[in-house]
Amino acid sequence: RARGTALPESWAELGAVVQGGATCALVSFLGSASIVRTFAARHGYSLDVAGELVPLGLANLAGGFFGAYPAAGSLSRSALASSLGARTPLHGAVQAVVIAAVLVGLTPLFNPLPYSVLAAVILSALTSLFDFAAAAELRRTSPSDFRLWLAAFLATAVFGVQAGLAFALATSLAVLIGHAARPAWAVLGRLPGTDVFRDVDRYPTAQTLPGVLIFRFDSPLQFANADWFASVLRERAQRMADGAATDCTAGVATAGHSTVKGDRWKAPQAGKGEAGGAGGGGGAR
Repeated sequence: RARGTALPESWAELGAVVQGGATCALVSFLGSASIVRTFAARHGYSLDVAGELVPLGLANLAGGFFGAYPAAGSLSRSALASSLGARTPLHGAVQAVVIAAVLVGLTPLFNPLPYSVLAAVILSALTSLFDFAAAAELRRTSPSDFRLWLAAFLATAVFGVQAGLAFALATSLAVLIGHAARPAWAVLGRLPGTDVFRDVDRYPTAQTLPGVLIFRFDSPLQFANADWFASVLRERAQRMADGAATDCTAGVATAGHSTVKGDRWKAPQAGKGEAGGAGGGGGAR
């Protein structure tokens, strides 16, 4: 390849460039989005994650013409700026001026310093981001989300930010697909004296209506959960039918107004020892 040529010379090279670019774009966006969410929650301001794509894309588009490294949000620099009291994007301009001055004339002064000094500065800023109280609250309110948080935390601490983000993304997608395939459901009953219906497992006082099954499925019905929906609904309907049969069997033992044959109910006929018409007992339904 001629010196200075930047374009791929074959389809194989083009595929490698596209694959590497897509990986960098995904990792940089996920990293920047996670940083934005962290500091938005910490400082209590609203955010537009989709809006982060515009400046991020423009920065990488401009840098692509000059062979620059892919641009993305820096967790360590963001944590350091937040700990020093930075609140507006103007701190980026101040940082650029200071870095340029250090590179031009102050580099010999920092050359003797060991890397441990820089590491100590960064770690002191990063420790403010560890919110173990929120993790404990998450463990109490949502154990499944806590396990996901713990897995992402350990993967990031052991393998680094990029690997941790990739692992967290893959795990989150797997959990999301699992929830979509087998969503939560509930049988609803009416609270006594009201027209409010609630989950009978969470509200023991809720009463189901005789012969009626009110079934709540906490997800849109689609191909991934159709079989789950049908199996659960069939099982609950069968359980309700079995309960009704048990109640009717008790009625047969005490009142003797109906007879059972196999799995079907048969009303007694007039002229065979039972009164017919309106005075006799009707068949159970």
